[in-house]
Amino acid sequence: MPVWLSVSVALLLGPGARAQQPGGTRLLRQPTLSATSVAFEYGGDNWVASRAGGDARRLTATPAIETDPHFSPDGRWVAFTSNRSGMPQVWVIGAEGGEPRRLTWYPSPSFARGWTPDGKDVLYASDRGSAPVPYAHLWLVPADGGAPHAGGQDGDAAAKRNGHWAGRPCGRRVWTPPCGSAGRRHPRTCWAEVFG
Repeated sequence: MPVWLSVSVALLLGPGARAQQPGGTRLLRQPTLSATSVAFEYGGDNWVASRAGGDARRLTATPAIETDPHFSPDGRWVAFTSNRSGMPQVWVIGAEGGEPRRLTWYPSPSFARGWTPDGKDVLYASDRGSAPVPYAHLWLVPADGGAPHAGGQDGDAAAKRNGHWAGRPCGRRVWTPPCGSAGRRHPRTCWAEVFG
């Protein structure tokens, strides 16, 4: 861009152009609520703040990317996704902070998606076992650690087929986005029983 054009644009915009831009932090993403707090992802880390307002506290602070925070039903824990091990895996940390615990160990990406209503298991999506074409399945892993198991009643095929979801526990069901056969999306909503 010629110098005279740059100067002209700057003069036209003038000092008022900056005043129109709101200040403060931007790009707070993926909020999740408990009865008293809100957790969110900002700058590759997870943060928590009171719903009443005030300063946010950083829950995680690593060079890794940490996303997908989800409060446990009692609000005491936050499940999240982190690539600190080299691949996205599911972790859990106390809502007040502390040392996070890794819950998933499979050599395939795993993404935190929520909790079971009783708070005993963390819901996550992973494409493990879907070769040759990767698509995410719903899995459950005990919040205190242990072996994961497939979501759905007896490995319900519908729950596995609908892994590209951003579900939230809602009673005994998890909402999944529109789905269809052979991975095609149709304008209908699918529901999958996942809590037997």
